[in-house]
Amino acid sequence: MSKLKSQMRRLAAVRLLAVDDNPEDLKLIVAALSQEGLEILTAEDAEPGFEVFLQSHPGIVLLSPAMSGAGGMDLLERMLRADPGANVILISGHYSADSAVEALKRGACDYLTKPIDIQRLQDRIADLLAEANIRKKTLRLAQKMLEACQFEGIVSHSPLMHDVFAMIRRAAPHFRTVLITGATGTGKELVARALHTLSPALADRFVVCNCSALVESLVESELFGYVKGAFTGASQDKTGLIESADGGVIFLDEIGELSPGAQAKLLRVLQDHRVQRVGSTVSHKVDLRIIAATNRDLRTMVREGKFREDLYYRLAVVEIGSWSSGPKVTWGGCPLSPASTSAMPSSKLSRSSSKVSPVANTPGYSSTVAQKASSSNRTFTCSCCESGIALMIGIGSTISVVEARLAA
Repeated sequence: MSKLKSQMRRLAAVRLLAVDDNPEDLKLIVAALSQEGLEILTAEDAEPGFEVFLQSHPGIVLLSPAMSGAGGMDLLERMLRADPGANVILISGHYSADSAVEALKRGACDYLTKPIDIQRLQDRIADLLAEANIRKKTLRLAQKMLEACQFEGIVSHSPLMHDVFAMIRRAAPHFRTVLITGATGTGKELVARALHTLSPALADRFVVCNCSALVESLVESELFGYVKGAFTGASQDKTGLIESADGGVIFLDEIGELSPGAQAKLLRVLQDHRVQRVGSTVSHKVDLRIIAATNRDLRTMVREGKFREDLYYRLAVVEIGSWSSGPKVTWGGCPLSPASTSAMPSSKLSRSSSKVSPVANTPGYSSTVAQKASSSNRTFTCSCCESGIALMIGIGSTISVVEARLAA
């Protein structure tokens, strides 16, 4: 991105640098090439010329190979090392085929002779200016395309990922929990950081916890903290990761690796918004947003009894993932219905609404959902309503179902 911007700055106003120890030749060049859109700089020696080159970044350089001090050939190499994109034309009063071939081998784009053929020089500069103009338009287009494909540190040309970007924009201001699924290396943490950046949470409060890296015996003390004397070696109170994220976001990576005991305590945090340290009888109020991520199929784990069903539905209020085959977005694992919307206390909602997706008004829809969703009506109501209301942002007051998947 920085290279692209530097090229754009150089092409904004094309500069030409002429370096020649003959003042008369410099005057001739200035007189012959002066035109709108071309800034001409001059230098009468190699070292001053190189300094001007570094400061002004000219797109075109006219260089005499025969100068006192540092030779023009050496200056040619130094310039192209500093800026390989510069177009350097050598103008020599002592032409030879060998010197011309050598100049082109070293990177010169052309080799002209003295006395200077004004018409040929003007034609050559006109060609370079036309090339520069085409390059300028190409770079501008590339910059626009790059900006269009960038989102909070994520770059993707895929229309499927752009759907994910739109989902993040809509969910970020209102989410309480988000579940991100996908294979290792698909950028789950980047999505989590984008959600945090766009959310109202404290900017400096993004706590990352890799659940798979926690020793099983220390999972609860790391997540929830402990008090002095809770176990051997607990010489002082310690704040857990969840409590540290108070006011911000905690990112629980590889959530599928949590032990059953830790899952139960995390569920309590999600339900009551309170955390209890190991060895303590007192709980502390916390206000935080939880983003969980996993490369495992939590639904299968729920069916196999390896992951709590109620915790899954609490985490999967908004679920984003599997974008290798297309982004899948679910709201609490099931679609919304008018009944579930009205059952949710207004204090739990970030934005009220009087309309829902037309699919939710289909005859028999609510009863179908009730039969296929989780047996826990509490889970169904809370998960569906909080997620649905959170995703209304950006589309007026209508809930737009991107993709709804019924609980298996």
